Amino acid sequence: LRYATDLTVSRVTTTIDGLRMLPQSPSRKPETYPPLSLRTKNFYAKAIKQLTAWMVREKRLEHDPLLHVPMRKVETDIRHDRRALTDGEFLKLVEAARKSTKSVEGMTGPERSFLYTMARMTGLRPTELASLTAASFVFGDDSFLIVEAGYSKHRERDIVPLHPDLVPLVREWIGQLHNGTPLFPFLEQRKTAKMIRFDLEAAGIPYQDTDGLYADFHALRHSFITRAWESGESPEVVMALARHRSLQMTMRYTHVDRSAQVRAIKGMRSPLRKDGTS
Repeated sequence: LRYATDLTVSRVTTTIDGLRMLPQSPSRKPETYPPLSLRTKNFYAKAIKQLTAWMVREKRLEHDPLLHVPMRKVETDIRHDRRALTDGEFLKLVEAARKSTKSVEGMTGPERSFLYTMARMTGLRPTELASLTAASFVFGDDSFLIVEAGYSKHRERDIVPLHPDLVPLVREWIGQLHNGTPLFPFLEQRKTAKMIRFDLEAAGIPYQDTDGLYADFHALRHSFITRAWESGESPEVVMALARHRSLQMTMRYTHVDRSAQVRAIKGMRSPLRKDGTS
């Protein structure tokens, strides 16, 4: 398309419907990557509609050609609704993987165990984890890792702080690597869902709970963001840790369980006590 007048509802809708996740591996064909979620497609639709609406306001177009671009019904998306793993479940998962003598998707048990630990304690996505090398880490009083813009979902360079308990594990792991070797070689070509489902079963943790929620690989990111939310930090800090552009997106990743709600209720000051104590 060369001109704004070339924009039509059918062209934009067809283009958005064909969008897929960005390829990170040169050896993998773009068409083999999964399509974007309906929610993400809606974001693209809103963005292009905002552009043409602005052009009408600025009198660059006489009328809005994309006024009737349809929005997708997110509730019909068949993607999994996820849950956050409890700390106890996570420890069982990494221990089951660490003790495993079977290779899954080309990764040994200890390799999978460390992968789960990195995902849970940093909130990184698989493509971001796949980009990490020894050079990605900076150690000091406040250690952190760097995800370069080409691998970050929002295409910006991210600086991710490291939990103190994670630092010695990372130091030990990268001490075994050759210069420039990724922490998780060829991860972008491996099926993380297959890995974690194998280790969940070994740990006795249901892949799908009684509420129909899934504990797949991306649930580790949900777990990270949920624990960040429960830390008591401000919503803005949690949103920054999640590396989201909106608090609304972060809230979709937080899963406050019933026990946390009970603690919150018990911690509230009671209006029924005249002395004001809780």
